[in-house]
Amino acid sequence: MKTVGELLFSRQTKTITLQPFSMSNITFPIVLWEGFEAVHTEQSQQTLIIHLKPIDNGYCACGKPAKAVHDASLRSVSERTILAFQVQLRLPVRRILCPDCGIVREHISWLKRRC
Repeated sequence: MKTVGELLFSRQTKTITLQPFSMSNITFPIVLWEGFEAVHTEQSQQTLIIHLKPIDNGYCACGKPAKAVHDASLRSVSERTILAFQVQLRLPVRRILCPDCGIVREHISWLKRRC
Protein backbone atom coordinates (compact mmCIF):
# COMPACT_ATOMS: atom_id res chain seq x y z
CA MET A 1 0.00 0.00 0.00
CA LYS A 2 1.14 3.52 -0.75
CA THR A 3 -0.27 6.76 0.64
CA VAL A 4 -0.45 9.87 -1.49
CA GLY A 5 -2.22 12.90 -0.03
CA GLU A 6 -5.66 11.73 1.01
CA LEU A 7 -5.85 8.63 -1.21
CA LEU A 8 -4.78 5.13 -0.22
CA PHE A 9 -3.95 2.83 -3.13
CA SER A 10 -4.02 -0.95 -2.73
CA ARG A 11 -2.37 -2.96 -5.50
CA GLN A 12 -3.69 -6.26 -4.14
CA THR A 13 -7.37 -5.31 -4.22
CA LYS A 14 -7.00 -2.57 -6.88
CA THR A 15 -9.07 -0.15 -4.82
CA ILE A 16 -8.70 3.49 -3.90
CA THR A 17 -9.82 4.56 -0.44
CA LEU A 18 -10.17 8.10 0.88
CA GLN A 19 -8.25 8.58 4.12
CA PRO A 20 -8.35 11.61 6.43
CA PHE A 21 -5.33 13.81 5.82
CA SER A 22 -2.90 13.71 8.72
CA MET A 23 0.28 15.70 9.29
CA SER A 24 1.28 13.70 12.37
CA ASN A 25 3.95 11.74 10.50
CA ILE A 26 5.53 14.65 8.67
CA THR A 27 9.21 15.23 9.26
CA PHE A 28 11.28 18.09 7.95
CA PRO A 29 14.48 16.83 6.28
CA ILE A 30 15.79 20.37 5.86
CA VAL A 31 16.93 22.81 8.51
CA LEU A 32 14.20 25.41 8.99
CA TRP A 33 15.12 26.39 12.53
CA GLU A 34 18.87 26.86 12.99
CA GLY A 35 20.29 24.71 15.81
CA PHE A 36 17.15 22.55 16.07
CA GLU A 37 15.55 19.64 14.29
CA ALA A 38 11.90 18.63 14.10
CA VAL A 39 11.32 15.33 15.88
CA HIS A 40 7.54 15.03 16.10
CA THR A 41 4.39 16.72 14.82
CA GLU A 42 0.83 16.80 16.16
CA GLN A 43 -2.27 17.93 14.34
CA SER A 44 -5.62 19.12 15.65
CA GLN A 45 -8.45 20.83 13.75
CA GLN A 46 -6.54 23.79 12.32
CA THR A 47 -3.32 23.63 14.35
CA LEU A 48 -0.04 21.93 13.57
CA ILE A 49 2.35 21.55 16.51
CA ILE A 50 5.98 20.89 15.63
CA HIS A 51 8.23 19.62 18.42
CA LEU A 52 11.86 20.64 18.06
CA LYS A 53 14.96 19.35 19.78
CA PRO A 54 18.37 21.01 19.98
CA ILE A 55 21.16 19.64 17.79
CA ASP A 56 23.99 20.63 20.17
CA ASN A 57 24.64 22.28 23.56
CA GLY A 58 23.82 25.72 22.19
CA TYR A 59 25.62 29.05 22.01
CA CYS A 60 25.86 32.11 24.20
CA ALA A 61 24.98 35.56 22.84
CA CYS A 62 28.74 36.28 22.95
CA GLY A 63 29.17 33.59 20.27
CA LYS A 64 30.97 30.97 22.34
CA PRO A 65 29.66 27.41 22.49
CA ALA A 66 28.19 26.28 25.80
CA LYS A 67 30.25 24.07 28.09
CA ALA A 68 27.10 22.48 29.52
CA VAL A 69 23.33 22.87 29.81
CA HIS A 70 22.24 24.15 33.24
CA ASP A 71 18.47 23.70 32.84
CA ALA A 72 15.67 24.07 30.28
CA SER A 73 12.06 25.18 30.01
CA LEU A 74 9.55 24.27 27.31
CA ARG A 75 8.40 27.17 25.17
CA SER A 76 5.57 27.46 22.63
CA VAL A 77 6.07 29.89 19.77
CA SER A 78 3.60 30.82 17.03
CA GLU A 79 5.02 30.40 13.54
CA ARG A 80 3.65 31.40 10.16
CA THR A 81 0.64 29.55 8.75
CA ILE A 82 1.39 26.50 6.58
CA LEU A 83 -1.35 25.13 4.29
CA ALA A 84 -4.10 26.90 6.30
CA PHE A 85 -2.79 25.39 9.57
CA GLN A 86 -1.80 27.62 12.46
CA VAL A 87 1.69 26.43 13.34
CA GLN A 88 3.10 26.28 16.84
CA LEU A 89 6.66 25.30 17.65
CA ARG A 90 7.42 23.56 20.94
CA LEU A 91 11.07 23.75 21.90
CA PRO A 92 13.26 23.68 24.98
CA VAL A 93 14.92 27.00 25.75
CA ARG A 94 17.96 26.32 27.87
CA ARG A 95 20.13 28.15 30.34
CA ILE A 96 23.68 27.26 29.49
CA LEU A 97 27.10 27.54 31.06
CA CYS A 98 29.21 29.92 28.96
CA PRO A 99 32.98 29.88 29.65
CA ASP A 100 33.01 33.72 29.73
CA CYS A 101 29.52 34.84 30.77
CA GLY A 102 28.56 32.17 33.30
CA ILE A 103 25.01 30.80 33.34
CA VAL A 104 22.90 32.59 30.71
CA ARG A 105 19.94 31.92 28.42
CA GLU A 106 21.13 30.34 25.17
CA HIS A 107 21.12 32.49 22.04
CA ILE A 108 18.64 31.31 19.39
CA SER A 109 19.18 33.47 16.30
CA TRP A 110 15.69 33.08 14.83
CA LEU A 111 13.77 33.55 18.10
CA LYS A 112 13.01 36.95 19.63
CA ARG A 113 13.89 37.14 23.29
CA ARG A 114 10.36 37.79 24.62
CA CYS A 115 7.95 36.71 21.90
